[in-house]
Amino acid sequence: MIRDFKRADYEGLKNQLNDTDWDDVIFNSNNINDVYMNFVRTFESTVNRYIPTKTITVRPNDKPFMNNLIRNKIRHRNRIHHKAKTSNNPDHWKKFREIRNEIISLVRKAKEDYKCKLTSQLIDKNIPPGKWWRIAKSVSNFTKNRDSPPFLEHDGQIFIHPLDKSEILNNHFANIANIDTEPEIPDNNEPPPCHLNKFVITEKEILDQLKILNVNKPAGPDGISPRILKEVASFISKPLTKLFNMSLSVKQFTDMLLLHAVQLFW
Repeated sequence: MIRDFKRADYEGLKNQLNDTDWDDVIFNSNNINDVYMNFVRTFESTVNRYIPTKTITVRPNDKPFMNNLIRNKIRHRNRIHHKAKTSNNPDHWKKFREIRNEIISLVRKAKEDYKCKLTSQLIDKNIPPGKWWRIAKSVSNFTKNRDSPPFLEHDGQIFIHPLDKSEILNNHFANIANIDTEPEIPDNNEPPPCHLNKFVITEKEILDQLKILNVNKPAGPDGISPRILKEVASFISKPLTKLFNMSLSVKQFTDMLLLHAVQLFW
């Protein structure tokens, strides 16, 4: 299930979020986890009313240019082929060859259309750099060369093994990068000048971060799409500001954030 953004009613979503009394809906508890989950549930239920979902079928073994027309033709060809082999009827074999040739033409056209689509994306100035490089690599068939570096000559000897070469290079750079005096480590045991609960996050800071979200990134652990967050940034910046400042004041992160942080480093 994915969001069908083409059928989204953003105006209705923004109006509903603007009319939401966030203090009454989510800030009715002193527990930061309860407040966070109240926000997620309220936001998700509102989004579900104005941005529908759709079911898609993922076929990992398919070529990128494949479409439903070609798939249906292939299934039809396979049925005719089985029928022709069973009956050995010349008419069936003739029908099979016709469908086979039609599929070949459809595949050629689909490949050409796919290449044109990739080319148009490569010249698009608004395409994200990561996506541009993925497309460029797929078009050029560029792969990283994982072969070992060539041999290394040192003191009249030839070294081929990677460990020998790495040891020689390590010794070389260690000899030319000696430090005359060891740096002094400051002996400072004084407590920090301020604590986490003294920080205050402003609504403008939250709004600025929401507006620079990368809409091509997947949703976070709460399942909220960055595309939706960026679209309605000015309507949720106020409750999010209050939520983050509450987290700082009680010196506690939400369980969802801590769980996600643990998963990142696991």
